[in-house]
Amino acid sequence: MSARALKSRFIRVAACVLTFNLVSGVSIAVGAPQQDQELALIMCHCGSESLPNPVADWTLEQQVGALFMVGTPAGSSASASTVKLLKDRHVGGVFLHGRSNAGVTAIAKQTAAYQKAASTPGNLLIATDQEGGSVRVLQGAGFSTIPSAVKQTSDKSLATDAKAWGTQLVKAGVNVNLAPVADLVDKVAPAQNKPIGYYARNYGKTVSSVEAGAGAFAQGMQAAGVIPTLKHFPGLGRVTSNTDTTANVTDKYTKAGDDSIKIFTDLAQQLSENRFKPWVMMSLASYPAIDSENPAVFSSKTVGLLRKAGYEGVIITDDLSAATQVQKYTPAERAIKAISAGVDIVLYSATAKDVPVAMDAVIAKAKTDKAFAKCVLEAAGRVAKAQQSLVTKDNPAYSPEKYSPWDTKAWSKTTRKVTADVSLRATPEDGGVKITAIPKGTALRLGELNSTGKWYQTTFDGHQGWVPLAKLAAK
Repeated sequence: MSARALKSRFIRVAACVLTFNLVSGVSIAVGAPQQDQELALIMCHCGSESLPNPVADWTLEQQVGALFMVGTPAGSSASASTVKLLKDRHVGGVFLHGRSNAGVTAIAKQTAAYQKAASTPGNLLIATDQEGGSVRVLQGAGFSTIPSAVKQTSDKSLATDAKAWGTQLVKAGVNVNLAPVADLVDKVAPAQNKPIGYYARNYGKTVSSVEAGAGAFAQGMQAAGVIPTLKHFPGLGRVTSNTDTTANVTDKYTKAGDDSIKIFTDLAQQLSENRFKPWVMMSLASYPAIDSENPAVFSSKTVGLLRKAGYEGVIITDDLSAATQVQKYTPAERAIKAISAGVDIVLYSATAKDVPVAMDAVIAKAKTDKAFAKCVLEAAGRVAKAQQSLVTKDNPAYSPEKYSPWDTKAWSKTTRKVTADVSLRATPEDGGVKITAIPKGTALRLGELNSTGKWYQTTFDGHQGWVPLAKLAAK
């Protein structure tokens, strides 16, 4: 485990131990035996945020709304039922499903209508499936014909090509791509691996080929300003049935520490240095060597493998609305089980008809269950951070494409702490776009003071921006 991952794990253990002590009344020390620390982590599997939560002032209904991504047909006009969910229920994300030949211009009009209807306090997340090959929702004028992952593997300019494909998504108003596939197809023949290998969705058959191919695709998306999604953790490359159409799909091979898992944790760590931090999608299959009782999407043990490896980004489910694998659970149970396991976004992609019932159930449970309410709060916080990272019309200037890194060589060698929680802003003004939150007590190196004498240049968490002089401790 890297030094960064170890540090992240220590912070999570400390926060989870504190939460466990408060909720359970049992006293566990941060330096307690490993098994006791693991108990605290499991009891607090919803994560541990060390930074100020950006949704602390949101209503419960707004927090819950942010955790839902609803499916709607990709096409030339906005769906009335989707618009209603966006306006009335604060839904945080929309997924364009199906197959559309409408082209970039028509999709852009559709997504603009959804952005206008959105009542989520953050920026609306608009996603689709644009992997390539047979999985390519958006087609028509302005969209390239993207080859399958198998063919992409031999593309020496894949990152550059993926940036071009991502740029097309941005022009269409899409800011999240539920791709690339990072599944390792190595235990069964591709033709027998019904969800992935059968459709040539895999980047070869080795750890190195998958990491190289999926990594290049994801980097291209990030360069275009699109959030990529690594799927389907901990891997769908070793099953012989498809969770979309079959129940009791089980992977009998994958276990903790497996190569299949290493691909996801390696890529998640590498790609998280970017502003558009990658998401990870959970598989609906069961992995008895990891959790003998729950499918991965409802398993705190499986989700915990990502968190323990230092991944702090958004975790999303695969489709919970129509997949045969989860039909034995009610729509409400699916949402509650996923959020309880530590998942951040529940995806009802095939149909959104059950979303209001599921949302009501999540809200009701959060009102009576403090531990679950904490899950909701922290998940919504991670979603809000993803929303904040997006390039929007209100924030067109803050883009890695348009800024060259500041030369920090001449900056002060000493640091000054912020005296209160503060926002790093894209421009030196109170109305400047908020880039990220900086917690009280953080020590910052400072660059130039702006012309008003009230704002300093600084960098934090990989971002460059400005902080107010009034929130800095005296020299």
